[in-house]
Amino acid sequence: MENKYTNIKVNTALSLIVHGSNEVGFQLAKTLLEQGGRVILVDKFDSNTKRLVTELKKLGEADFIDFHGLESLYKSINRIDYIFYLLNENDQEKNLTSKDFLEESNYLNQTLKSALKNNTKTSLITSIKLNKRLTETVSSLNVSAPSPYSTIELQKYCETLTAEYRDKSKLNVRILRLGTLLGEGIQNISDDVVNDLFKDSLQKGVLTIKGEGLDTHYLININDAVYGILKLTFADKTEGEVITLANNHEYTTLSIAYKLLEINGDIREIKFKDSDDNTPFSLANYTPATNAEKYGWQQNSTLEQSIVESLKAIN
Repeated sequence: MENKYTNIKVNTALSLIVHGSNEVGFQLAKTLLEQGGRVILVDKFDSNTKRLVTELKKLGEADFIDFHGLESLYKSINRIDYIFYLLNENDQEKNLTSKDFLEESNYLNQTLKSALKNNTKTSLITSIKLNKRLTETVSSLNVSAPSPYSTIELQKYCETLTAEYRDKSKLNVRILRLGTLLGEGIQNISDDVVNDLFKDSLQKGVLTIKGEGLDTHYLININDAVYGILKLTFADKTEGEVITLANNHEYTTLSIAYKLLEINGDIREIKFKDSDDNTPFSLANYTPATNAEKYGWQQNSTLEQSIVESLKAIN
């Protein structure tokens, strides 16, 4: 069946970005278009998606497919060079409906089947934060298990499904666990603890830390994240690997607060209060997957720079 993607020039790379109507998806698409590629964004249609696609069309050949049309696209298309599946969009710890859980798992299954058919280089981008939380629930008796239909369990299922495709069919796929995004354009930081600290620093002049501030966070500037996702997806040596894409060490809440104190002279103090979180704090050891630095990725943005850019975006 012939369609508008049938006769794309051989030297024009065709990329699919699933869950692409967010800042990472937009920056990925923008970079790929600037390199002369063609991009299809897949997501639910809304005003934000319309705005992003309109902006991308000014840069090159960008198209949009609603999730309802995903299956038809996979049946008719005969070539996809790269697939970026941004599951990290769901990196907030929350419960889902069974319908949402099953829909997402079906979208991923369809995508992996199409990637196998088209011999596509594919990346599943997930969340370090949710993987860390999963590890804590497994290794500590003090941490409550997540709901069977939760973003934690969804990520676990999707990573397992992807690994099974790799093991059984040698699909050219890698799993990239992304840190919490900071930097230009990030107005809402997905890690609630970090987000509250940043807002406190701008509005109150007092940083409030719940508990002792020893909980840990893995952070990354959005520009470093986009560069890393592209570099790791294009590379042959990353095939079949699970890779951490974040700063090479963790930061405690307290250390982030001190960084904010250094940067913003209007902050008067750091104060502590009892946590109102019903989930007991866990000191279970978490060892992330191999950092992307092993595969040639380099972090170009310092934590200080990322903080300043995020504060400007929030403000």
